[in-house]
Amino acid sequence: MLLVIAIPVAFSQLVIRYVYTQWLEPQSTAGTVMMAASAIQQQWDAKKKNILIIGNSRIGEGVSAKLANNTINNNEYNFVVLGLPGTTPRVWFYILNNIDKNASKFFAVYLMAENYSDTAEENYNDRDIDTSYLAAILTLNDLSTYPASFDDEKKSADAYHNILFPIAPLQKDIMQFLRNPHARINEVQLWRKDYMKWIADYNGRSERLPDLDQLANAPVALAQLADWQRPGMEWYFRAVPKCNQEYLHSFRYNSRWFGAISEHYSRSAVRVGVFMIPRGPYHHQQGCESKLKGSLAVLQRKGRIDLISSDIATVLERPEYFFDHLHINGAGRNLFSKNLAVAIENQLED
Repeated sequence: MLLVIAIPVAFSQLVIRYVYTQWLEPQSTAGTVMMAASAIQQQWDAKKKNILIIGNSRIGEGVSAKLANNTINNNEYNFVVLGLPGTTPRVWFYILNNIDKNASKFFAVYLMAENYSDTAEENYNDRDIDTSYLAAILTLNDLSTYPASFDDEKKSADAYHNILFPIAPLQKDIMQFLRNPHARINEVQLWRKDYMKWIADYNGRSERLPDLDQLANAPVALAQLADWQRPGMEWYFRAVPKCNQEYLHSFRYNSRWFGAISEHYSRSAVRVGVFMIPRGPYHHQQGCESKLKGSLAVLQRKGRIDLISSDIATVLERPEYFFDHLHINGAGRNLFSKNLAVAIENQLED
């Protein structure tokens, strides 16, 4: 019986992890994670102290490594920016554990926070799309930790199964590859070659959101938006009145994963910092608090993380700096990249 199970497990582990993962669709969830190592390598400067800034698409849109490095004009530091759309701190932990297993690659690591309190209404503990992102890098060693991080028993069981058989979450990607392997290989090679050039040349979006006297006039603002902007902004106008509400599941999640990343780097005395991203285009009108409390406050008191002042984020929480409900535009990118670089440099020099 054990042999019947062991053979497909071994086949799935060997073929997927050591052969197929290098040819994942670059823009897929798992492919995005596999591009992380290449993105870091291409931004690396062996002659300087490399500082990693990691987050989701809000970092991809909101932080430019080129602007950050040009701002500090410092021969000592080099900023490496990793903005992986749709990812979360749990995903970042496993990525960092994969690409920096010995916690020796970076001088400092700075993590994006959605807020300085535990206000995420969605229970990220049960965010099962994380498994799709991590399908190519989770190993059998993660069977004892990753599935247990889910609150929902079924999602936990699914995560366990998908680690054993990574061919399952990657089935769609594999089928697309088999339809035209030559095209996929060319695409992957192109992305490996030009991915960081595309990012370095990117200046952000030019669109900006309309001014709004008060949130009661949200329908007026929605009428001025493009079709692709409207669904996100409709969600935003429903969510922003609850911006100060805190959740226990958010506290548990942030405590676990920001804590796990800081623990990973504590063995080599790498500094781990956290900064708040600009949260939304009308937060300044709603009285949304940016006070440090909850999970991140506890980690800071214990000396586990360093915090950047939220002021660099809140000053940009205005419609002229956003192109949709979550992401800052080119003007916001320019300011935030420079302000974050200066804040990090000042903190490291203290």
